[in-house]
Amino acid sequence: LQNQQVFTGRSVLELGSGVGLTGIGICRSCSPNRFIFSDCHASVLQKLRENVQLNGLSEQTSPSVRVDELDWTTASDETIRDIGCDTVIAADVVYDPDVAGSLVKLLVKILNCSSAERKPEIFICSTVRNPETYDGFKRQLETAGISHHVMSEPVPNVFPYDRLAPIELIKLFRVQEG
Repeated sequence: LQNQQVFTGRSVLELGSGVGLTGIGICRSCSPNRFIFSDCHASVLQKLRENVQLNGLSEQTSPSVRVDELDWTTASDETIRDIGCDTVIAADVVYDPDVAGSLVKLLVKILNCSSAERKPEIFICSTVRNPETYDGFKRQLETAGISHHVMSEPVPNVFPYDRLAPIELIKLFRVQEG
């Protein structure tokens, strides 16, 4: 919520939305044009739909909101093109090496399915509970031709939580070839 310009007037895709807290906060505070919540588990999607509805958000509201099933292992190029977004976000999704690998493949697909002049901005926020898994994720990004920049702004303590595990926000970039 510190960087509202990342969301204002934009089409936003959230990967691994869970119960929707992050996305609902963005929809309420940052005025995106469109927001797509996504996850892959039926029970999570059901709870997510309920939470979105309880907060008065829908395709008919502003922002226009929808909840999509998006399995990172099977998402097609057509699905990614149909979503079409300016900003991609994900929070706390790098917790397992297998999941991290699927996420990297999806991010490559998102970048490859975008036009050269309209690549989406991609932000991943992670609580680094297992440094080996997180470092492995960043190595997989580099191997896939995606570089990252650690966003170093100070983060206000809005919610009380255990700060023993560091939190890192990274912005991703496609490495230019040639």
